[in-house]
Amino acid sequence: MYTKMVKILGLSLLAAMFITACTDDDDPVVPSSGQSEIPYLNMDTLAATGDSLVYTVDVTGEDTLSVYWIEDGTATKAAADIVVSVYQKDGTTPYKQIDNGKDFLNINNSAPTGAKRIAILENEIQIKVKAATAGDFTLLSTSEKPYYFAKEDVLVDTTTVFDYTVPVGNAEYVYIYWEEIDDNSGETADIQGSVYKMDGVTAYKIADNNKDFVNKDNSSLDNPKPIQVDPLETSIKIHIERDISNPISGNFKLYVKETAVEW
Repeated sequence: MYTKMVKILGLSLLAAMFITACTDDDDPVVPSSGQSEIPYLNMDTLAATGDSLVYTVDVTGEDTLSVYWIEDGTATKAAADIVVSVYQKDGTTPYKQIDNGKDFLNINNSAPTGAKRIAILENEIQIKVKAATAGDFTLLSTSEKPYYFAKEDVLVDTTTVFDYTVPVGNAEYVYIYWEEIDDNSGETADIQGSVYKMDGVTAYKIADNNKDFVNKDNSSLDNPKPIQVDPLETSIKIHIERDISNPISGNFKLYVKETAVEW
């Protein structure tokens, strides 16, 4: 596939937002296990009901943190049903939720549009994830704008298509971008994406150039495409298929992230 063309979108602004470390819109390093700095994002799998995983997250310099998850399968795997507990670095003392003062123990309902928050007390936290039902999930911890969607999926052949409905709450602007064959990130599919309103027909306009977000093959971390969300809707629809100019199947990662930047 030809190299993706990077469009000029306020070069200095993008450099500050997407290249410099510790910016509002840095993509998190996705670790296979263990420890990672904020923002923390880990796509993982629990093989059987009752299985659990424990993650150590470095929260140095953070005051408050949102901890939330996405329970979502792929074309070939089931969505997990998980419960999550957040502990101090001793691994036994639970954190209290800021909003209700209750222990963050065995919580099953923290989502991107209603994330549960904690006030940081030390430089590390322990997050325990347990399977009520086995399957795939994405765990996120951040003090920044939320990721409304983060998943890995598989185009099993060149005719496969996916349609995702992504709740975005009351977000005004969001980025939609993906990792694929051109990103040197281990993904092997070559994809293109379209973004629609909830009717599945009306295409969103790309906020920085007012073009329809239809059959785009070049939305990536270094050039993410923004949309302004219809204020009457709280979800968007994303259509993913193989890149028609280079139909290669395989795996890819897809992200939807809120941004405060306006166009």
